[in-house]
Amino acid sequence: GGSEGHTAGGMAPIKKDALQEVVADRMAKQGNKTPKQLYVDERNKKTKKVSSFAAWQKVEKVDLSYIPGREKRKEDERAVKLRLKKAREAAEKKERSQTDWTTTDEYGNLDVSVTAQCLELTGVPDPSADLNVGPIYPRGKRIHGIDLHDNLENANSKTFVILQPKKRGEFNLAEQGRFRLAKTKDQPKPFTLVERDFDAVVVNAQTGTIENDCVYINACAIPDDEIFKMGRALQRSSAPHTVDLYGNYLMDGPISYMADRVCEGIRQGRELSLHSISLSQNTLGPATYPSLSTLMGITTTLTSLNISNAFDPMSDDDGASLMRGLELNNSLKHLDLTGNMLSQKFAWELRTVLLTNTSLQTLKLDCNQINDDAVFFVAEALSKNKRSCVTRFSATNNLIDHVGFGALIEVCSKDHCQLRFIDLQNNKISRCSSGSVTMSISRTTSLEVLNIAQNRVSDITEIGLGLYLNRSVKELICYDNNIADDTMTWFAMWGKDKSNLLGSKLRNLDLRGNKIGDKAALHLVMGLRHRKIKRTLNRLDISDNLADPLLVQAIAVFMDPKRPYKYNKMQAEKLVKQKRANDKKYWKEREWEALQKKRKEALDEAVRRLNSRTEDQVELEVVVGATLVSRIPVVKQIASITNQLRFGVKPNWQLQSELIAQQKQRAALDIAFRKSLIKGIKN
Repeated sequence: GGSEGHTAGGMAPIKKDALQEVVADRMAKQGNKTPKQLYVDERNKKTKKVSSFAAWQKVEKVDLSYIPGREKRKEDERAVKLRLKKAREAAEKKERSQTDWTTTDEYGNLDVSVTAQCLELTGVPDPSADLNVGPIYPRGKRIHGIDLHDNLENANSKTFVILQPKKRGEFNLAEQGRFRLAKTKDQPKPFTLVERDFDAVVVNAQTGTIENDCVYINACAIPDDEIFKMGRALQRSSAPHTVDLYGNYLMDGPISYMADRVCEGIRQGRELSLHSISLSQNTLGPATYPSLSTLMGITTTLTSLNISNAFDPMSDDDGASLMRGLELNNSLKHLDLTGNMLSQKFAWELRTVLLTNTSLQTLKLDCNQINDDAVFFVAEALSKNKRSCVTRFSATNNLIDHVGFGALIEVCSKDHCQLRFIDLQNNKISRCSSGSVTMSISRTTSLEVLNIAQNRVSDITEIGLGLYLNRSVKELICYDNNIADDTMTWFAMWGKDKSNLLGSKLRNLDLRGNKIGDKAALHLVMGLRHRKIKRTLNRLDISDNLADPLLVQAIAVFMDPKRPYKYNKMQAEKLVKQKRANDKKYWKEREWEALQKKRKEALDEAVRRLNSRTEDQVELEVVVGATLVSRIPVVKQIASITNQLRFGVKPNWQLQSELIAQQKQRAALDIAFRKSLIKGIKN
């Protein structure tokens, strides 16, 4: 009775579930085992063989995650690396989304969308003017690593405004106006991009002036009356500093009227702060250029003029008249005359301008008829003017050959030269040996980018030797030329001298689409192998050439910045070794094929001679018993003696040969007798 009361009054026993009972049973059995039994179990566990990987997973890694409180199956090394890689990529993507406005190219430059009207960056000082809205930079201006000329080819606007940069924490993911500049020694500097919509020309009805700071009228087919109205307003205004009339099919009448009104306003003492004029992709005409020439001659604020891709191209004489007005101008910094018909007359007047000009920085003459003589005029002026400020010269799609190229490169060797960018893509340059190219490239301290792509160059050794002592060139672009296989020895020797590498700044060498073979590719690999120190070269491209894919892959391995140099060198040497083994095998097969071909030719010759035998030769071969041996004199004599011994008579072929010999002997005796008679008669 007492025990029942105690049980009833006390705590009820805890019920065990099935899993706990099984675990308790196994633990009890495990605890009762002797040390020897535990050792045998552990040994059997290590040597246990399973049929497949899945069975091994079931034995070794049992997933008990469905049971509350149990641990999940442990990850293997591969799964841990994959998980960490995905987390790192997600973090990089999140960081990019906070700093990038659009995608950037491999050099860190910005690709702006087609709808961008105006780029508002900022904070960069503008020494040309003190504007509240920020300085204006036209197409072609390089800002802290971003080249607006190359990255905004599809943008409608030609001028861009610089604004105050935002801090990284102030970015809003919902905004679309953000991007970052190229990485430099400092951290990436994020800026704000603002896309402006179409701005109508706002003319104050009371004063008749334009109140907008920037006038952007792009590709909207504005009528001529609006241009006349704008011209009359500009005569009275002082606010607009940018006029962009891109793609409106405007004729020469409205543009000439607007330029004349602006000139009249300046003569009347108006303080017009017009900095940029863009007339790209309009019709224009011959009457436009005298008015613009007059405007450039009297203005003191204009810094950018764009008259590119006119539907009625500017002739050589019109370009010469335009340059005569530029002789009196000391404010223009950027001149874009792309897509016209300019040649020697224009270049001669441009030479006169460049001899005294101290403000022009960007000169773009793409898609014209510029030849060697025209380039020589420009080079002569730049070499004589010690106060020249030209930093960018572009003359793609012209008629320039090696003489003009050599003259332009020689200018870079001058101490006062400030040329940083030379673009001669798609011309007629056939070689780089005209002039002192090697000395000029080695002495220049300003040139950073040299583009001679899509020409006819077959040897760049002169340029390569100049790079030995060069301390400024960063990019050498030579794709789509005819560079031969034996012209890369300079690169293999370059890497051996560490003193030349310490000051080198070359980071991009583009050799795509040439005739580079295995020999040149091996020289490139040798040059990269010798570069023990941290190199500046981060891009070397030889794709679309004649080199073996293994060598192309070896160069790509050397250029991989994510892995240490020693690892890259080891992998590249393995690829080169594999290439040489393949070559050895290839030539061994070719030698075997040549031997077989030689044997076949010998056999064919033997068959031909066998088929061309005479009856006597066949009879002799039957006697001798060896094919083609009958042609040997000794064998013939032995066969004759053998035939006489066997049959008692001489063979037919021997009788015939003896008869022929007798006839020859009689003929010789007759000739000698006749000669003796003639000799006796003479005596």
